[in-house]
Amino acid sequence: MLTTKIKPTSKLVQAAREYAVDAHHGQKYGEHDYVYHLDLVAYLAKPYGHFAQALGYLHDVVEDTAKTREDIAHLFGEDIAQMVEWISDEEGATRAERKLKTHAKLKALDASLPREFITLVVKLCDRLANVRKSHHEDNSKMLTKYRGEHAAFKDAVYREGQPSELWLELDRLLEV
Repeated sequence: MLTTKIKPTSKLVQAAREYAVDAHHGQKYGEHDYVYHLDLVAYLAKPYGHFAQALGYLHDVVEDTAKTREDIAHLFGEDIAQMVEWISDEEGATRAERKLKTHAKLKALDASLPREFITLVVKLCDRLANVRKSHHEDNSKMLTKYRGEHAAFKDAVYREGQPSELWLELDRLLEV
């Protein structure tokens, strides 16, 4: 069973959003404030529950801000901190190296366990949000990058029982 220091309700989602907005203060997602991306990921994750939505808000906090895993654990509990750690890109000298390490970590997750399943779904939501934006803006550079990474991403993240509509859209947008 998933646990958190904050009751898993809309209060958890609101607390995660407020924390992430503060942590990402001043960062941009294209022409938008970073919360735009976080709201998109959380919206895609909404059908999968409050933990998925909270992770949608927190997924980039450790990777892209000065906040740490320990900060997340202190405020949101160990389960959410572990999920943020799993979803965060690993360190590496290049994007290819970071993705290789991150994909290996994600591939090792056991999707029969709720928090690991949720982590993989939110990683999918994050990728779909990024690809939607790239597609909408006709950003051929990023679309080419995502196309080149797609087979490895799918190998690492896809599990039976995940939302097929999200995978179908991602495949369609990447013309796979």
